[in-house]
Amino acid sequence: MRTLTILFALSISIGVAAQDFPIDSWGLNSAADEQTPLLVNGGKTIFFTRSHHPENTGGKADRGDIWMSEFVGGGWSSPEKLPSPINSAYYSGAFHYAANLLYVYGNDRKEMAPKPGVSVASLIKWPGEWTAPKALEIKYFQNKSANNGNALSDDGKILILSMESFKTIGAEDLYVSFWQESENAWSEPKNMGANINTPLQELTPFLAADNKTLFFSTNGRGGRGSRDIFVSQRLDESWSNWSIPKNLGASVNTEGAEMGYRYYPELELAVYTSTKNSDGYGDIQFIQVIAEDLNILLEEEIVVPTEVEPAVEEEEIAGENMFNIKGKILDSSTGELVFARTKVKGADAFEQEHYNDTTYSFILASKQDYILQVEAEGYLSKQIDLFTMNNDNKEIKQDVKLDPIVVGARVKLDNVLFIRGKTEFLKSSYNELNLVVEMLLNNPTMKIELAGHTDNVGSGNLNIRLSQERVDVVINYLAEEGIDISRLSGTGYGGAKPIASNATESTRRLNRRVEFIVVSQ
Repeated sequence: MRTLTILFALSISIGVAAQDFPIDSWGLNSAADEQTPLLVNGGKTIFFTRSHHPENTGGKADRGDIWMSEFVGGGWSSPEKLPSPINSAYYSGAFHYAANLLYVYGNDRKEMAPKPGVSVASLIKWPGEWTAPKALEIKYFQNKSANNGNALSDDGKILILSMESFKTIGAEDLYVSFWQESENAWSEPKNMGANINTPLQELTPFLAADNKTLFFSTNGRGGRGSRDIFVSQRLDESWSNWSIPKNLGASVNTEGAEMGYRYYPELELAVYTSTKNSDGYGDIQFIQVIAEDLNILLEEEIVVPTEVEPAVEEEEIAGENMFNIKGKILDSSTGELVFARTKVKGADAFEQEHYNDTTYSFILASKQDYILQVEAEGYLSKQIDLFTMNNDNKEIKQDVKLDPIVVGARVKLDNVLFIRGKTEFLKSSYNELNLVVEMLLNNPTMKIELAGHTDNVGSGNLNIRLSQERVDVVINYLAEEGIDISRLSGTGYGGAKPIASNATESTRRLNRRVEFIVVSQ
């Protein structure tokens, strides 16, 4: 291993100072998921994606529409959704704007189908009127992931793609493609190599103006949270030889997920999204980046690899008692892969998320137990207990099978528990209750009937009354969280419908349960 001191030569020219518009993002964020912010017009306009917002073109089920806001009168205007045809019922995200062209990733407009692609729209009238996006011609383009994230160089000749494709090392990898003037097309994407890519995800790249400095988000290199922002420099013209990526540190990265980092040296500013202390899922954040401070970071000694190294070294994992849990998300009926959102929760508000994909992977400490939550549109959500205390395995594989939402489907809420003989929830109940809330919000026509059950100990009439009161408490909680009461009904059955023997306490506890049945889709 050798070391090399590298100066990242970013051109710094102070034009519009960061203090000319707010460093905070007040007014831009919502209870939905804000993603991939893009500053244009000297920092006076921002484009970003909102995911699963009720005003999106495809409603709350829509994975993302492009919204925009302008800085006027000392603050950001109320964000507005760009109209069709630039947005559709499928995912859309803006990643570059130049010469009245807005570059978009998401739906491949050649086929008008939910196939992740890259396209460009032309401005008709600023700010909201655009042509329908036209797909870029990229040779042998294939993206098997629903996640997207791209970057275009300032000269418009280098395209960085985050995708799962040929020669992918892990989930999403970073690839590079070059504009070929003679062929009027982009070259076949080339994997940027194991110095950048890991067995997990590399997302939302940004290429600085020097065409050498690369910022990106990954969950494959450890860090402070589920995804951190890293920076690396290209060492030669191969585009596969990079310095070992450096974590941007605590000023940006948190125990949440940081993504979509874009640096604007002329504004001394960077913009990105974080799930830390957010209004919803991801929120837009600004941070002032002083040129001198940035250069100090980038002039530090950087380890340059002489050979391919693993993304997470075994010694590091072993020393911190870390392990990797991963698996596929499958349809329980067909066995086909399902795009889902997975989340791991632990003690002390620990939380990591994996966005829409057919697989998940988390690196966790084995010093505590966790719960795994899985949500997918059109499927019943699922929560799984992960008992990993003092786990000795470095890797755990656990595929998750989701049941399609069909009338008659029955779900037992194993973790919705009550104080014995009372209608008060145990604290551990709220994670699963909130999962039911999210599922009902994501499936707005779905109706459920709750069923409360007890064991056969005690008075039959009292057990029926207690089980009905518990059902009512669950219904009230769901209604307070925004679910229309007309979609909810329920009955307490007492001990009339056991699913196990009442002979012993270990089996009686299985009969003390709350379930729901899908009565309408």
